[in-house]
Amino acid sequence: MISCPTYVDPSLAPEGRRCLSFMTLAPRHPAEGAWSDIKWDYLDKGIDMLDAVYLPGVKDQVVFKTVATPENFESRLLIPDGCIYSYSLFHIRSQPGALPSRQPLQVYK
Repeated sequence: MISCPTYVDPSLAPEGRRCLSFMTLAPRHPAEGAWSDIKWDYLDKGIDMLDAVYLPGVKDQVVFKTVATPENFESRLLIPDGCIYSYSLFHIRSQPGALPSRQPLQVYK
């Protein structure tokens, strides 16, 4: 999901600038290691993807960036497994009789 709240409230950014946020699904326990070790690389790869596919040139416009991980959602907001929507797709898909996924999850490395 990509959001640009400064279209509604320009006071959220300095004059002439925009505030952009994007959210993506991510595993609670990534195979590559702990979120504390990989979160900035994960964010940079997300920005690279935005720049290459959806918003060409956005990478060169970034002045400030921050990242929240499933680990943050779990510890700060008390959301089980860090699932932003308060449920884990893994548990739904792993139930007996659940429909199998038609597409494997891609993990960007």
